[in-house]
Amino acid sequence: MNGFWKGVLHTLTALGTVGAVVVALWGDYFKSKLFPPKLELKVLNATRGQRTKETLRVRALPEFAGQPVTREEDAVYFYLFQIPSAGMPQARSRSICFRLRSPGQTAN
Repeated sequence: MNGFWKGVLHTLTALGTVGAVVVALWGDYFKSKLFPPKLELKVLNATRGQRTKETLRVRALPEFAGQPVTREEDAVYFYLFQIPSAGMPQARSRSICFRLRSPGQTAN
C-alpha cells in the first residue's frame, strides 16, 4: 500500500472515531431534535370531569391556637390519556400545564 492510500485510510479511521464519539456524547440530543416525540392527549369526560370533595389543610397558625385548619371544597378531576402515535417514540417525562376556568368565565 502506498503512502497516499495509507493516509486516506488513517483519515477515514480518525473521522470514524470522532463520529462515534459525537454520537455517543450527543446522539440523544440529535435524536430528540430530529425525531421529537409526538404527544397527543385525550380527556376522559371533558365536559364535566369527575366531581369530588377535596379536604384543604392549612398549616397551624398562631391565630388559630396552633391548630391546623381544614375545610372541604368542591373539586373536579380530569383524567388525561396519552394516545400513542404510530412510528413515534413514546413521551416518558411529561408535564402538562393548563388553566382552569369557572363556567361562564372568558379567556384572557
